[in-house]
Amino acid sequence: MVRRLLEEICEREGATGPNLHQRLHDLRSKVPLSEALLDGAMELKILGNDAAHIEAKEYAAIGKEEAEIAVEVAKEILKALYQHKTLIARMQKLKSAKIP
Repeated sequence: MVRRLLEEICEREGATGPNLHQRLHDLRSKVPLSEALLDGAMELKILGNDAAHIEAKEYAAIGKEEAEIAVEVAKEILKALYQHKTLIARMQKLKSAKIP
């Protein structure tokens, strides 16, 4: 499901390419995410590959800890993309409302 989330983010943000790997590279030029979070998105893609394909072996095992970390990284990506913008907009709205 986390991999599906990455697909949705790429689509929503207009990232293009023939596969998720290329769309994630394109996403780097389209969104204001830190390199660490963009690298995390690539790791989520790799983890998703391992979970979906028996021949993929980047991760030794996909268990509870890997799943929990994947969800945590995904949440941070969503916060950075959408929640921070909303929070700053709310703060700026308050600032302009207080000026006499």
